[in-house]
Amino acid sequence: MISSPTIDPDRRYLSIVAGVPAVVAERLVAWRAGQGLVGPAAESCHITVLISEDAGGNPLNALRRAVAGLGPVQVGLGPVASFEPVTPVTYLPVVVGSDRLNLIHTACQKAVGESVSPFPYEPHLTLANHAPVPALEASLRDFAALPAELARFTLTDLTVYRFREGSWQELGKVRL
Repeated sequence: MISSPTIDPDRRYLSIVAGVPAVVAERLVAWRAGQGLVGPAAESCHITVLISEDAGGNPLNALRRAVAGLGPVQVGLGPVASFEPVTPVTYLPVVVGSDRLNLIHTACQKAVGESVSPFPYEPHLTLANHAPVPALEASLRDFAALPAELARFTLTDLTVYRFREGSWQELGKVRL
């Protein structure tokens, strides 16, 4: 199990994420499996918008109001990078659309609460998270030249999850 600097398994959270196209997710999940990375974290392919404390109730209406009128986000992923030495994570940064995702992040915080992450918000697609060193190194090499057709896509909705008692439950989608 990955140890998260953000998630305490004894607390309750909301997670708001933007899914990536199936072709991107399939490539990433297959790559992770080839590296021996399996389980829910290895199968999750998304751009996190916000993780906040869960105040209970149904946050979907507040989130819908918060992002109403913001519209879809055109995303372009940049060259592979790493959050090391701070944390052993490799990722593809959002270089086109990051300003819009920051705006959505702020709107979601106003709707459901401040981010619980100890890190500043930086829109990205995680490749390898707390993986063994060979997998982290392989991700830097294997994703150095992502084909343009995989690096550009449009985000049209957010998915909201609730974390309680050690598991995530999908609450629903919010259209951008």
